[in-house]
Amino acid sequence: MNINRFLLILISAFTAVFSDSDSYDVAVVEVQFPFHNITNENEMLNPVVEEYIKLIKSVDTNLDIILFPESTLGAQPTAVPLPYTHLLCNSTTPQYKEYLKQLSCAALEKKTTLVVNLLEVVDCKNPPPDEHCTRQGRKLESVYHNTDVVFDHNGYVAARYRKWNLFGESSKSITRSPEVVTFKTKSNDTFGIITCFDILFDVPTLNLTKDLHVKNVVFPNHWFSELPYLTALQTQHMWAQENDVVLLTAGANTPHVGSGGTGIFLGHKGALDQVIVPSPGGTKLLLHKVPRMTSSQEPAIDNVASDEDIDALAAKMDDFKLIIDPTVYG
Repeated sequence: MNINRFLLILISAFTAVFSDSDSYDVAVVEVQFPFHNITNENEMLNPVVEEYIKLIKSVDTNLDIILFPESTLGAQPTAVPLPYTHLLCNSTTPQYKEYLKQLSCAALEKKTTLVVNLLEVVDCKNPPPDEHCTRQGRKLESVYHNTDVVFDHNGYVAARYRKWNLFGESSKSITRSPEVVTFKTKSNDTFGIITCFDILFDVPTLNLTKDLHVKNVVFPNHWFSELPYLTALQTQHMWAQENDVVLLTAGANTPHVGSGGTGIFLGHKGALDQVIVPSPGGTKLLLHKVPRMTSSQEPAIDNVASDEDIDALAAKMDDFKLIIDPTVYG
């Protein structure tokens, strides 16, 4: 047996053992965005990227996947390469912004799948066939997307998803047709991706769960909670329950506008963990071992809170803004 064949068998055996475990290790992060006292894009972006990398390094387990929220990387647009075409870590290619290269290096160093949301720019001089490079009959120099980027454990872009159901994002574009995007982690678990407002629509959400039968979904969001039926954790819990999937969510935290909501939801079994960081806001990482949907392992879910816990949380949430649906309470 030659050495290459031996190594291939060894790697295959290792992957099989790794993926046969009953669970995988997950981190989801609620991130407070530093809106105040910001004078330029770099001043806004740099501390957030530093916080991302610090949080990734802080996890001391053999992490399978870590998820960050929508919007919190700010408004500095970058090109994003097609999956598995370009290793961004230490790349000198100028169209890819430095923060994208830093995140690629962080995924590579941690040997984990890293999911972030950012503002993607596409040059319309040589547009790909799926782009709309005109608006109201006017040719555009470039278009912008609300894009989720997935780095694999080797630092490569493993997937990218452009949000299909935009919410108040008039400067951003959608592709000619919706993208239905999946990716695999190093433990061979398949995940689908949806972003924020997508969760209220059939496309692409049900394309993932009903057509492709995906059992794990990541959900970066910058949600604006609305009473009585569309608060963040309520919506996430309902969707995971209805589709009976593992839903990993990461929310941008801005309590004064009603944003926040991060959790790990195990389909019909309920919430493994969930949080909204109350006013004045903050960043919080949830780290858990998540049982696979096919596992007989019963997760340790505690859905019973004491009166004292509820009272204390209610007091902390007094300044959390909640929009009210006027058709219900008008």
